[in-house]
Amino acid sequence: MGFTINNYFTEAERNRFRNLLELANDSKYPGERENALAAATRIAQKYNMTLDEAAGWKADERTSNKNSITEYANKIPKKTFKVADSQVASRWGNILDFLKFDLITPNEREARFSLGDQDSSIRPLATELFRKSKCKLLILKLAEKGTLTYRKKDWNQTDSFYVLDSLVTNLVDPVGAGDALIAYATLSMVVSKNHAISSIISSIAASLACEKEGNIPIKISEMMNRINEIEKKINYK
Repeated sequence: MGFTINNYFTEAERNRFRNLLELANDSKYPGERENALAAATRIAQKYNMTLDEAAGWKADERTSNKNSITEYANKIPKKTFKVADSQVASRWGNILDFLKFDLITPNEREARFSLGDQDSSIRPLATELFRKSKCKLLILKLAEKGTLTYRKKDWNQTDSFYVLDSLVTNLVDPVGAGDALIAYATLSMVVSKNHAISSIISSIAASLACEKEGNIPIKISEMMNRINEIEKKINYK
């Protein structure tokens, strides 16, 4: 099923409104649901509408095309750093359609969907996704719990994975956090070739995105300010 968003909205507002409603419907975390609904309500009120008036529902006839993903992936030039996320706007598919990529950044729901696994705890889930996707680096997004980064096939090694807590200090609107994370994770991996740097930098970017309303690109100056704040807190020298 899909959403039919009121035509008064701009394209950006329609996409954001749709994402917010789906987040409110699917999130397991009460605080995240409440924030998503509040942000969606503000968009509707901008046009003097209620949520019900702003949104309609209809069947969405578009479907993900696994064959096209494979076709496009095969055409990517060799030595290109390949990155994949299975969600585009309100639609999300199977992250396992993107095999042998350098970096994948699914959330927990997308990971469980791809594996057909609703029961395993997070570490076994990440282990199996890392193994089946054959990726080089997995950053599993865990909403308010932060991220889990998987970088080695041998899960018995203590340094095969690590968890970073969420760095959000004032949650306003989580929409756009995934975009910020994958953008900064990609750039920092290409430049540094260091998974730890990439994981930390991308988590900082995602936290900044959560602290502002709307899917707005995170500026370098904002990143530097937050990094300086973190350094002061941990007495980095």
